[in-house]
Amino acid sequence: MRSLAADAFDANGFSDRVPVLVPMIVYIALFSGLGGWVTAAIARRTDLRDVWILAGLQLIMTLVANVLLYDRRLLWFYGVTIVLSMAAIVVGGRIRARRGAARS
Repeated sequence: MRSLAADAFDANGFSDRVPVLVPMIVYIALFSGLGGWVTAAIARRTDLRDVWILAGLQLIMTLVANVLLYDRRLLWFYGVTIVLSMAAIVVGGRIRARRGAARS
């Protein structure tokens, strides 16, 4: 993003501009969903336990990153990314699990 909108970031590498943050949110959601889908595809269990573990790990790592990179202007962004990334992982895993169950 910094190469596409270099003027939108301050000296510390932060941006509070919505046109910059929304594509980042979409990126996070897409790749989190893909991660959930892949996890469900390679899991040996069918109860989505592994997908929920991935979602929990994502929660922990996102919280750590948000604390380390804390900027009060971005509280809404942090909240959205925490909820959306976990939800996308679970949705991606459920999509794969349903398709796998339908084929069985």
